[in-house]
Amino acid sequence: MHRFLDRTKSRLETWKLNVVVLMTYTILSTIFTYPAVILGNKLPADGGDAFQFLWVFWWIKEAVLSFSNPYYTTYIYYPTGVDLVFSTITPFNSIVSIPLQFVFGLVDTYKIIWILTFILSGYGTFLLVKYLTGDTRAALISGLIFMFCPYRFVHALAHINLISTQWIPLYVLFLIKTVDETKRSNTLFAALFLFLTAISCYQYLIFLCYPSPDFTKME
Repeated sequence: MHRFLDRTKSRLETWKLNVVVLMTYTILSTIFTYPAVILGNKLPADGGDAFQFLWVFWWIKEAVLSFSNPYYTTYIYYPTGVDLVFSTITPFNSIVSIPLQFVFGLVDTYKIIWILTFILSGYGTFLLVKYLTGDTRAALISGLIFMFCPYRFVHALAHINLISTQWIPLYVLFLIKTVDETKRSNTLFAALFLFLTAISCYQYLIFLCYPSPDFTKME
């Protein structure tokens, strides 16, 4: 009975900590990107490729609802059309945007997905560092460093695929757990987050699968 109560208390404390961390990252993301998410019917970007991704969200919605091939469209280079297989179509973000578009509209949907990349990138990093170090403060700071790093801010102006880094730390976390622990679920979660990374940004799949160099063999 005592073990059950201890486990319940531990899980409750963990749940509370995760809620606090998510709320903290949400508030800070809103502040640090101000006024991006409260610009009304405007994109949190300076144009350019941001309009391309806005079109992609719209097109995927149209293709899915009309049972068309989302990887081919005649809206570009009509009437011949164009293949979108190797484009930056970011399937995960596009599919998630479909129900959101019905509720919030296209531009606000873009902003929701945009700000979530900050929050979830920080939270995933928090979980990874917390597992590796056991230090809550170090994990919290590490999440802030990753979510607000210059690389993400530079690409935030136009490339929503490249700021979709939220699944990378979670993949690394469960990959490490797969080695450290015996739970089969860790392998499944690692595979899931690798897949989510792949359908968010193809480039990051290549980065994660590319073997790391063995520096011990270098002169």
